[in-house]
Amino acid sequence: GQDLPAAEREHWRSFNVSPDGGVSETFYSRNIRACFASPKMPDLKLKHYYPRMTELWEKAYGWPLWKKPVDEDLYVFAQAHVCLEDSQAEFDQQNGLLAKLLNDFLNEEKITTALHTQPQNPGSLNLLEQFLLEAGFADAKQRIRPLRVLQSLRSGGAAHAKGSNYTKA
Repeated sequence: GQDLPAAEREHWRSFNVSPDGGVSETFYSRNIRACFASPKMPDLKLKHYYPRMTELWEKAYGWPLWKKPVDEDLYVFAQAHVCLEDSQAEFDQQNGLLAKLLNDFLNEEKITTALHTQPQNPGSLNLLEQFLLEAGFADAKQRIRPLRVLQSLRSGGAAHAKGSNYTKA
């Protein structure tokens, strides 16, 4: 704007609005320094690592951990994000999307087929836990725990009327 006449420069300067809190380290690295930078926000990390995890799992086991969503569920991945406001409605919505993405899309058919023993308990998280235990992951219960909490939050909150189960989760 330095080449604009002074009167025009002042007019256009009134449209400059600085962002709240400045720019993120990732933004600065990518857009100012032109360097690769890994995402720092949890939702962007998820969107960065989810496809990579899918690729690595399929390479290791020969089948995808998560099923490809049907056309009506293609929005789930795109709409998942960190809540922008402190509202119960947005929290419930995002929790529902995360539960779909991480729990409901689990490839139960392939997990069941890959089990060496008869499935002990129905349900995608139980099947995944049994598979991980059979595959030698001693900490399978700890790895599955966040997914169970997510499922409890959805069941006790977004999917049903809130009660003591929701508060506990």
